[in-house]
Parts: sequence; C-alpha cells; structure tokens
Amino acid sequence: AATNPDTKAEPAPVVIPPPVPVDAAFSDELARARAAYTAGKIKPAADALATLAKQAPDHPEVLLLTAQVQLEQEQLPEAQKTADRCVLVDPKLADCWLTLGVLRQNSKDTPGAIAAYEEYLKLAPDGRYHRDATSQLARLKPK
Repeated sequence: AATNPDTKAEPAPVVIPPPVPVDAAFSDELARARAAYTAGKIKPAADALATLAKQAPDHPEVLLLTAQVQLEQEQLPEAQKTADRCVLVDPKLADCWLTLGVLRQNSKDTPGAIAAYEEYLKLAPDGRYHRDATSQLARLKPK
C-alpha cells in the first residue's frame, strides 16, 4: 500500500514501560549512588547511575538522581529531559517535581516552575524542601 505523503504521521503515544523488577544488587547499587550524590561525590554517583540506567532506564529513582546529578554537572537540557521523564513515569515522586521546578525556573519557564513547585508541595506538604519550594513560589508568583 502506498502512503500518502500529505498525511501527517500520528505522534507515537508515550509508552510507560512496566516497572523493572529490581534485585538486591540493583537496590544496593542505587543506595550507593544515592549516598555518593548526598555526599557530594558527583562523578561516582553519575557512574553508578549510568550502570543502573542500563538495567532499568525508567526506574523513577534512577531518573530522579540522574536529573539531580545532571543539574550539578550543569547539563541543564539533559537534566530537564530526565526530570520530565521522571514525572511522567512516576507523577507521585515529589522530588522529581522539585527538581523539575528548579530546572524550569533556570530556563525562565516561570509558569512551568510554579506548576512544578505547587505539585511538589501537594505531594510532600511536609517535605524536606517545603520551605525552599514555598519561598521560590513566593518569588515567582506575581504580586
């Protein structure tokens, strides 16, 4: 069958893969990556996350930490893509919304940043970064 060159291809629907079963070794490696990131050891965290992403590219916490590491490494377009993917894969992961808020604010997307910070606060009203998100919202929202 010939295809009509004038018809636009339908955009492919976003497919969210089923969660990848994780084993103890994966969980241990993820804990190491998180600990390295928390300790400010960005390179070891990035290396561990690259390995984890091969096994489970859409694991929400792998995406979250990867976005945070990319942000630290000033890979802002990559971090934005990773954080967008994170909230798509797990819309209930509050810290993904917070990271997305920071990235959107950085790229001067004020409405997007406000929406992301508000989502973070809705999901984590007593979250660790509640004060930061609230103060950023106060700065971003028109008086």
